[in-house]
Amino acid sequence: PHLKELLPGVTILFADDFESYTAGLKLAQQAPTVWTTWSNAPGGSEDAEVTTEQAYGGTKSVKVVYNNDLVK
Repeated sequence: PHLKELLPGVTILFADDFESYTAGLKLAQQAPTVWTTWSNAPGGSEDAEVTTEQAYGGTKSVKVVYNNDLVK
């Protein structure tokens, strides 16, 4: 289901299904105009990895682990 179906009546300001990114690489490093990290260091230790380990409604997601700090 689409995010709007899961959250009826809620205005969605931004959504990303992560399908356009390469699994195994860092998210903000791949999309620095959309994502960054708290310290503005895409590709560093704060940047989360795109993965195919688990996903809902596609094949990719972002694996957020200790010390990851993504900012939209």
